[in-house]
This record gives sequence, C-alpha cells and structure tokens, in this order.
Amino acid sequence: MAQNIDLQKTLAEALQHLHNNTIALQLVTRRCESTPREKGDTINVSVPPVLNFPVQLNIQREAQVTIVDGQKMRLDDFSMEVESAISSLAEDVEQYILGLYRGSRGVLPFAKDTDETTNYDGSKGKNTGTGTLGTFDPVYLATGTAGTIPFGGNGDGIKEAKEVSRLMANARGSDKVIVVNLSAESRAQDIPFAMDINTVREGQSNQKLGFRWYRSQNVLRHRTKDCGTVKVNKRGGLKCGDTCTPWDGEGAIAVAGDLFTFEGGSEYYAVAFADDTKITFAPALKRTVKNDALLTFEKSHTVNLAWDPKAIVFVSCQRESSTASQLGTPMKSMVDGDFALNLEVTREHKQTTWAFDILFGGAILQPELVCRLMGE
Repeated sequence: MAQNIDLQKTLAEALQHLHNNTIALQLVTRRCESTPREKGDTINVSVPPVLNFPVQLNIQREAQVTIVDGQKMRLDDFSMEVESAISSLAEDVEQYILGLYRGSRGVLPFAKDTDETTNYDGSKGKNTGTGTLGTFDPVYLATGTAGTIPFGGNGDGIKEAKEVSRLMANARGSDKVIVVNLSAESRAQDIPFAMDINTVREGQSNQKLGFRWYRSQNVLRHRTKDCGTVKVNKRGGLKCGDTCTPWDGEGAIAVAGDLFTFEGGSEYYAVAFADDTKITFAPALKRTVKNDALLTFEKSHTVNLAWDPKAIVFVSCQRESSTASQLGTPMKSMVDGDFALNLEVTREHKQTTWAFDILFGGAILQPELVCRLMGE
C-alpha cells in the first residue's frame, strides 16, 4: 500500500484541502518564502504603509497518518485519512489567525493548549510579556453587547453593522470582511443587502453594508477573569499618550485581549499585558485620567471579527528537513497561493508515517483596521 502512494500528488491534494478549509487564511495578506526556514526564524514583511515588520515563525503544527505493515487500506481510504489530518491543521491555522486579536504579547488561543499557556514566542509556561521581535497591539475597536447574539431585531442588526463600519472608517474600499459564528450569521441573514459608494464604484452588489460576510466554526470566545474593583494607582494620574498604568486591585487578574474603559469615558482600551502591579494597553490614551479612576472590564464574549485584509499578515515557509530515519523519505514541500505545506515520510517499527506540518507566524500590522463585534 505505502509503495503505491504518489507523494507529490498526495501533498498537492493536502495543500488544496488545507487552503479550501481555512476561511480566514483566504481573507488576509499572505507571504511565503521559498528558502527553507526553522522554527523561531524571523521574516521581515512589508504591507504598505507598514514596512519591514519582523514576523516570527513561532508556530509549527503537525498531523500524521500512519499505516501499519499488513494493514489493508484502499487509496480512497488513505485520502480520507489525509483529509482528516489536514482538517485539524486547518482548524489550528484558522484559530491562530482569529486569535491574533489578543496582540503579540498575549497567549495564542489554541483549543488544544488548555493545560498550559502558549506564549507569543511559542514557548510554554509563564508569559513574561517581553520580547525583542516585532510586537503588535491587541484589537481595541469593539462594538456590540458582550453575552448577547449580535444583529437582533427591530433594526438593531443594521445599527451594529453600521457601527462596525464607522469604527473602521480608515478601511476604505470594498475589501472589508467580517467573520462571524453560526448564531451571529443566522441573525445577519435578516440584514438587507446594501451598497456604500465604494461598493458601487467597484461593481460589487453582493455585499452587506460594505463588508464581505463569512461564517466560521472557529470564531473564538474571549474569556475574562474577575478583576473586581480596579483603580489607577499613579500619583498625578495619567496623561495623553500613556500606554501603561500602575493599578490597584487585590487579586485582580487581567489577560491579554481584555477590554476595559476608564472612569469618565466610554472608549475601549485593550490589555496588551498585565501583572500584579501594572497594565499595558492600547491604544494610547487620548485624554487625561485621574488617580484612583476606576477601570471597568468588559465581560466574556464571542469575538466576531471584521478587518481589512491588508491589516493582517500570515507568513508560512518551507521547513528545514529534520533528521529522518534511515528508511525515511527526504522531506517534500509545496507552495500554493503564498502558503507552504511540508510532508515527511518515515518508516519505523513496521509502520509508515506521513507527517504533514506547517511552519507559520502572523501579525496585525494595522489594529485600527480591525474591529470586534462582541457576541454571546
């Protein structure tokens, strides 16, 4: 069985399946280098107006298909096993992209990493919130009501969608996309098709309120901790342009991506990093905040996301070949549509293993072009 498998054809079909089953991957700016790389390498990416932003290839995910000697398996059955393995990789990639809203100093919200924190540099354990690579802010633009399915009746759906568009005023043209979960998508179907002036110019009439709409089962839920009563703890208060504040709150726990407001204002700020004594946030303060001002944190919510494709970049690369066993097949890589998939075949202990893997990283280059639509 193993000898009858065309590796190049298998890799090509796997890459196509991965591409077709990762919605978010098709909606961001993609970059890929033909030069083989290793995990931890950094690639400078330019997506005007952002130039030479260092993106680290900090994530490597693998899925395997194994056939034991003597196991009877038809080629069609093998293809189904490959598709199942690739589907798990597609889920990882999509969760990664949709999880970039937490910022570079946040944790990567892989559903499989539930027992320990995965830091933005790919290491395990406590997140120090520091790094020498390109850092990017968490998504701070937000609308909707945490804990409530968006696009309710009585015209509220149109109101919420228009508010997303208003917050993303800097994203011009008809390339804007919005990715929602199933419950939000079912409500959004009642929103009438509408065209803004840019949509009319570009001849696209299948949009709703200037966005291309997509549904994904991998839309994430942001889970907040109980921060209790938290206050600014800085003599003289905070001034315009500040992005960090000492805080005072016994047992307060904030996580990257949390949304909060300062007392006396309604604009959202997002936590980039927090510890027991201070909190770093984005965007920079637009007004002064007095000492002892309360910080009010938003509740847990589904993170439906809207963005301009040029705001988010995803980088994947061919990987340096690992040391295979004596009976292993040299690693093969394939690039399609600025995306790379690697395949390494090894034979050991009377079984043959096809290991598909992807080496990737990403960043939000322009957080002002990304907006959350909070849901249930």
